[in-house]
Order: sequence, then structure tokens, then C-alpha cells
Amino acid sequence: MSYADANNCVISTRETYYVQVKGKPLQLMTQECKYNVENQGDKWQLTSFADIKVVSRIKQ
Repeated sequence: MSYADANNCVISTRETYYVQVKGKPLQLMTQECKYNVENQGDKWQLTSFADIKVVSRIKQ
């Protein structure tokens, strides 16, 4: 996590999940995501995607 200021930051995640596209083999995909979040008083709210990068894709 990195803070731009007291009310804005970027959260980094690594997500792995299965993707099924009609007519194609099932894929296991891992991606690294960065999300912009903003403090809105009593909660933090996702405002946009900062970056999404697919790091691996395995066809099964």
C-alpha cells in the first residue's frame, strides 16, 4: 500500500481465479492489480483501477 496523501492511497493485490470463455478451455489466471482508494469519512472507497497486469495464464 502506498499513500498519496492522508485521504488517497493505492492498494496492490495478487489475484488468482478460473476464467471460462465459451468454446475455449478453462484457464487459471493470476494477475497483479493496483486499486486507487479514497477515504470518505467513515470508510475507504475504491475509485478506479490504477494498473492490472496478467502475470500467468494456464490453460487446462
